[in-house]
Amino acid sequence: MKQLFLTFAAALLLLPATLWADTAKKKIKSVEITIDAPTPGMDLEKAEKLALKAVNTAYGDLFKSGVITMRDISWDGEFGENKEGIPTLKAGYPYIATIEIVIDPDGDYQTEWVKRDGSNVLSTENFKATVNGIPARVLTSAPYFPIMEVKFTIPGGKAGPQEKVDHFSDYDVLKKEYRSTLPYISRKEADEVYPHYHPLDVLVVDKIDQLYEFMHEKYISSSGHAYKNHNTLLMTKLIIDVSNGAENYNISEFANTLGAPFSSTFNLKEVWLSPKVDAVKYVKDLNEATVERLSKWGRNYMEQSTKLYTAKGTLFIPENAGKAVLDCLALDATEPTYTIRTYRGDVFEAQKAGVAATKLLTCTKHVFTAKIEAADRVCQYNTCKQPFKWYYSCKVCGKCERNKAHTFSARPAAEVLEWHDMNENIANDQAYIGVNAAGEHLYWKSCIYCGISHSYHMRHLTPRDQKMMGMEGSFEDFKVSTLESMKSEEDICLLETELPSDQMFILPRKSEAKMSVWAQDGVNRALCDNLIDDAVLGNDYTKPVTRKQLRSIMTLLVKEMSGKDASASAIGLDDASLPQSGSVTRQELAAYIHRTLLYLEQNSELAYSEYESRLPKYTDRAQIKEWAKEPMAFCNALEVIDPKTATTLAPNEVCTIEFALTTAERATMAHRTGWYQAVSPGELEDFCSAAGERNHYTFVSTFGNGDRIWASRVKNGMYNSLPTIEPFTGSRCYVDAKALHPIRAKMGKDYMKGSNEGTAAVKKIVDGGKKKDKKKGSSMMKKGVKGLLDILK
Repeated sequence: MKQLFLTFAAALLLLPATLWADTAKKKIKSVEITIDAPTPGMDLEKAEKLALKAVNTAYGDLFKSGVITMRDISWDGEFGENKEGIPTLKAGYPYIATIEIVIDPDGDYQTEWVKRDGSNVLSTENFKATVNGIPARVLTSAPYFPIMEVKFTIPGGKAGPQEKVDHFSDYDVLKKEYRSTLPYISRKEADEVYPHYHPLDVLVVDKIDQLYEFMHEKYISSSGHAYKNHNTLLMTKLIIDVSNGAENYNISEFANTLGAPFSSTFNLKEVWLSPKVDAVKYVKDLNEATVERLSKWGRNYMEQSTKLYTAKGTLFIPENAGKAVLDCLALDATEPTYTIRTYRGDVFEAQKAGVAATKLLTCTKHVFTAKIEAADRVCQYNTCKQPFKWYYSCKVCGKCERNKAHTFSARPAAEVLEWHDMNENIANDQAYIGVNAAGEHLYWKSCIYCGISHSYHMRHLTPRDQKMMGMEGSFEDFKVSTLESMKSEEDICLLETELPSDQMFILPRKSEAKMSVWAQDGVNRALCDNLIDDAVLGNDYTKPVTRKQLRSIMTLLVKEMSGKDASASAIGLDDASLPQSGSVTRQELAAYIHRTLLYLEQNSELAYSEYESRLPKYTDRAQIKEWAKEPMAFCNALEVIDPKTATTLAPNEVCTIEFALTTAERATMAHRTGWYQAVSPGELEDFCSAAGERNHYTFVSTFGNGDRIWASRVKNGMYNSLPTIEPFTGSRCYVDAKALHPIRAKMGKDYMKGSNEGTAAVKKIVDGGKKKDKKKGSSMMKKGVKGLLDILK
């Protein structure tokens, strides 16, 4: 990125203050600049030294008179390369030249200027420029050092959109990746290894490392598949009946396993200590095991909710050890995250009697000042409307207060800021930038919480945004400079044929039909996914959809998802049980979608999730016809058709073309909504390692091997993050799609045929095949505001 503001600042420092206020000088309000024309194949070094020929003003040619000279010229765009490896200008391609000229400060001329944050800057409203007859955009700059941007298209080459160098990022290539999942597993196979269906009875440890071999034995399912370390997932209750004194090398058995983040005893929630165990030492060792190795303040429970990392896990100790343990806990305000209960008598008999026969260990007077950042103490996740907050806990016994009026954040309250998370791809006019050099359509990304685009946010900045970005000066000047920077970035990014920034996304086509604002994203994507026959649909999508049009959309949906043609009759859309006259309603649309997806399931490798009908919760369910009950339940559960309100489905509402298109577009991803089960131990190498991803997107909410979730509709642009409900807060969270198998009626081909083959297959999907380098033509590819927000996170 060109250092415009550094140049500006340096220029200001060079000039005496008296020069700014010389009202006797003549005011230059426009310049007509002439330079040597750039030519095809010209290398960048020569392009940056193009000769200035003339600068015509109202006072004549001030270049000829020596008043104005060229200071600098730089270029942005997609470059070629000569034999020496020097970037070159490509014939037919657009480029932006940033030109800086110098007006002699000691001469008789100056520009109009204004005060900004105590400095004098060129008034861009009162200064116009052209370069070789092309209008230029004047940037904020010093009064004697005007800077402008002008767009050149290099002569020669082919007219119109330019050819891409690489096609690996083409939409038609990427959408296959977006729709892909890990191999399916059947419900039978999933149930065979689902830990909560096969919990082991209580295990007893009466000697050091007693369970080591058992934990590492292969688990063989009833289908004959072998799984490494799977026994660890089945462990739920443990009795420690071995001393942690000197006779056993002062080892508190299983304390490290319970505290370490990478151990896979995720479902071990009851640990009973016999009288042989020094309970105080065990608690100290357990708490020490949760301390992160690289930072003394960090705790492993900050990133997980398994084992004893939340109050759902319980440590049972002899009653006579209770007071000593409380005294010990009073010295460490970061623990315990787990519950402690006491028992009387024999540990084996107490365990058989169950939790009800034990007593909660708690202090007599809670002091809620401890900041324990565990998953079950989250008050609210951050969004663009609210900051991340935890509840306070008792500094002695760890009890969570759960008082919404008494919470804390990771940073002091005065510094707590919410931020927009610009990671969703919404192809609407608000996010639209323009057509790039390849003739494709460039968009800004949008907030996953509120849906506003990056560009909309930049045009509606607040003082809080300025504080968040750490920018000094007046708020008005902050807005002006931010918008100018964004406009420059947009102009330069449109010069590329490839995706130039991770703040943006590209679609190959954009619909010009009449449509509602809410439908823009769905319709544009439907066009890109080949679901639109213009001859059938016309150009006004706000009209009610006809059955002929609906059949066209459904047959194109089958073609898009399977690569094969199918007639409406073959799909079952001409069935006499469906209405043949009158307006197409939401329930009839559901029937068309349902039949189309069932056809795809029978004639392709796609499969759709089992689901539980939610129809009973809607007050207008009686309006649903008998033939539409299953289709409505299907489309509602898989989020293909949203309810009209929280309590109504509006089954008899008439459908428009745009509603049918957005629904069909959602159907292209419907196979990704539904039940999933996390990979088994050893199946994905880094899933449970110390550095492995478990919790792909949302902080302090986790899942372990073999866990099961219901994933909601995937957000465009967040294809590797499955939305689900966080169990402790009931909030939306995102988990790693690369570690989850869809549970479907169809089993994936050759799933887990062998341990090594299974790992390799999953790894290939996760890695996405070969990694190719993207060629960037501009040095400007900055992270911008999103990069700053990522750092703040």
